[in-house]
Amino acid sequence: MNKEYITRKHVITEILGNICIIASIIYVVYLIVTIDGKIPTHFNGAGEADKYGSPAVLLGLPITMLFSNFVMAVCMHFLPKDMWNMPFRVNPARELKVYQGISYMLALLELESGVFTLFFTVNFRNGDNAMRIVTMLFLAAVIASIIGAIVKAARDNKK
Repeated sequence: MNKEYITRKHVITEILGNICIIASIIYVVYLIVTIDGKIPTHFNGAGEADKYGSPAVLLGLPITMLFSNFVMAVCMHFLPKDMWNMPFRVNPARELKVYQGISYMLALLELESGVFTLFFTVNFRNGDNAMRIVTMLFLAAVIASIIGAIVKAARDNKK
């Protein structure tokens, strides 16, 4: 296990992300039980609903993100460090700092996925541009987290 790289900050970040996803699932189950009929499941370019379906369709995103978070957590907690795909050769004298940074990137991705999933699930009826903007912000945050963590790890590796 790579536990020496995982700090309390990592664990708290992971827990918060997964709480958001579990809250999304609970909310969708509540919707399935309480909503009679169909809900909007697709919106056209103008933000108008053009397809309708069961509220159970909303389980797709939280379940997919929960699986994604599970895979990231397994990699972070159980995958041996020599199997991690690093973009550079890790300096053995600096590996603790490097792997802590990369582990935090994984935890941060879990949190970002959780927050996005919760927001998207709660606001599923809004077919306006706000959902597109939030999706773009989520993608920008994911890309920034990955690039930022790799750059930081490369700098930590050279110190």
